[in-house]
Amino acid sequence: MILISILSDQKLFTRNFDDFFPIYKWKNNLFKEGYKIKFYYSHKNISAVKSDIYIISNRCRFENRVEFKAFLKKIKNNTNKVLLFDASDTSGIVDFDLIDYVDAIIKKQVLKNKNLYTENNYDLSVRPWLSKMPENQNYKDYIPCPISSIEKIKLGWNIGLCDYRYFPSYFGLIRNLYIRNLKNNADDILENKNILISFRGSFNYGNNLISFQRNKVLEILKKMNKSNIILGKVIHKLKYLKELKYSKIGISPFGWGEICYRDFELIYNKAILIKPSMDHIETYPNLFVDNETYIKIDWDVTDLENKISYIELNYNDYKRISNNAYQLFMYHQNNYNSFSNHFKNIIKSV
Repeated sequence: MILISILSDQKLFTRNFDDFFPIYKWKNNLFKEGYKIKFYYSHKNISAVKSDIYIISNRCRFENRVEFKAFLKKIKNNTNKVLLFDASDTSGIVDFDLIDYVDAIIKKQVLKNKNLYTENNYDLSVRPWLSKMPENQNYKDYIPCPISSIEKIKLGWNIGLCDYRYFPSYFGLIRNLYIRNLKNNADDILENKNILISFRGSFNYGNNLISFQRNKVLEILKKMNKSNIILGKVIHKLKYLKELKYSKIGISPFGWGEICYRDFELIYNKAILIKPSMDHIETYPNLFVDNETYIKIDWDVTDLENKISYIELNYNDYKRISNNAYQLFMYHQNNYNSFSNHFKNIIKSV
């Protein structure tokens, strides 16, 4: 039996038990295959635990990096493995100062060109899509990955494996305690959708670089001035999800990272996903295959209006894309073997 201890800042009784949701969901299945998994929410509690493998979320709170490094050194020995789970949104990695203290960094999405991790390109080292934006040196002290350690970067899993049904916040614990396979909701989705696009959410993160794509999308949609395009601020979650059932198209620009909940909310409700190109990353599950499961646009989103207009005129021809994405999404949601094989391959590779 392989003992695995997971340190997470996302507690089971909260709705945002996201990064490790598939492990909890299939914990009993993994146990039957020889993986005994236990969750911890304080590094003080896990320090005294003897495990074969430790998976530590980089979002866990420590007083400073010195304390974080001391903790990693304390739990690491010659007979176990320590894996840092990078829970950040972007494909960039800002924790290479810890790489000598761990056996691997598990990343939700990984740059296809891993050599980019070995360079210090300021913001572009963390968010490569900012290449056409004004220079900003927020990451002037960015620490790149040592070339000798690049193989420590491992592809983990993204939030496409979370539960995208609607649950009020006070039912979060009940949802997690009584997990069931995600219901196929295809019969509940209208075939005759009467909304072209629903685009809601926050459009200003207090950072012009981060909110650039979202603000540009909003500008383009306002300019199109169509009565069947809904724009607005955040509404109640249940109303928002119902709105998506009536939407033909959904747009999901990058924010703090490339992948977000909106991607999968749209896919689950069979809206055709339009998204800035994901060609630069690898991710699991991969629901981002251009013209098969989504429609890509340029990182500067200048081609968005033309693509919307073309899809609107040829909507019936594009339904296959939303259907493809939905079927692939449901497969990964309810297929234990797929996740199990991916998870075990990560463990075996370190």
